[in-house]
Amino acid sequence: LGNALPHFPHFPIFPQEVAKDFERNYSELVSTFLENVQAHMTRLRDLENAHHETVLEKAQMILEKFIKNQLDIELPDELRVLMVDKDTLVGALNAAHDCHLLAIDNKEDSIVSRAKKDRDSLIESIQNSELKRNRQKILEIEQYIEQQRGEEDEIDKQN
Repeated sequence: LGNALPHFPHFPIFPQEVAKDFERNYSELVSTFLENVQAHMTRLRDLENAHHETVLEKAQMILEKFIKNQLDIELPDELRVLMVDKDTLVGALNAAHDCHLLAIDNKEDSIVSRAKKDRDSLIESIQNSELKRNRQKILEIEQYIEQQRGEEDEIDKQN
């Protein structure tokens, strides 16, 4: 067996180390990606909060003008329903704001879980391929050894 392996074609030297290095490097890339996604989503939440504050201020100014009949434009019926009082208007705007934040949270969760799932799936696929390849190489080695034994037995019979 010791003499058989050096002559065996394409025998891999360190495939497991390469696979582990890839797994570690790819996981690090995914982690960096996820950190960036989370940072962007935090920034998006901050922008949504700032937008909500601006909308609240503007809506309250419009409400005051509406109550005093000093509004220069005609409001649609859907908006008039909200202009009953400050609590109704603020409640509706807060509900919309909560929906926006929920959409951001859901998108973040979706991106994070998809990236992790894809990472895990790729790594598992590589591990399975490596295992299958290793098993195939073991079978090839066993066949080679059996072939060598058969040839050795024939040589012994001839002598």
